[in-house]
Amino acid sequence: LYLQSQINPHFLYNTLDTIRIKASINGDEEVSRLIMKLVAFFRFGMGNTENEVPIRHEVKLMQVYLQLMQCRYPSLEDEYQLDEALLEAIIPSFILQPLVENSLMHGLKAVSYEGKLTLTVRAADDAPGDILIELSDNGVGMSESLMERFNEASMAPEEAGAPRSHIGVRNVQERLGIFYGPGYGLTY
Repeated sequence: LYLQSQINPHFLYNTLDTIRIKASINGDEEVSRLIMKLVAFFRFGMGNTENEVPIRHEVKLMQVYLQLMQCRYPSLEDEYQLDEALLEAIIPSFILQPLVENSLMHGLKAVSYEGKLTLTVRAADDAPGDILIELSDNGVGMSESLMERFNEASMAPEEAGAPRSHIGVRNVQERLGIFYGPGYGLTY
């Protein structure tokens, strides 16, 4: 919320719209469309000040973010396997985008972003009432030792590498733990 409050959304949207109109007048429809996608991302992400949102909102934010990335990396694909009945369930806001960004930077970057991200939302098989949200990519993967460290509930930030590494993933893990309690969070 602190970071979100640093930007006046009204000013940002109006400025971006002015740039979009100028690009369109100058005949650059591609830049105009890209700016529209950026505005949509800001509206879904930064325009939201709620701590909790429906899963549907997080999915839409992820889709808009990936549309922006696909302008830069046209070989990047995405796929969604969503149980529509679960999309109104409430989850902490802004948890998927950091995971998607992590997947891009650590999974698909090494293969020149020529891969696929898949998001699955379904009922958990082993815990009635729980929802499983699975994000996967077909990039380079990660070492078993790093996976083990991420899966340790007591992982201190410094254990994952450099002191500031994997901040987004740790932030999501901590927020899920606070929101749902012990036994819930990210699993690799």
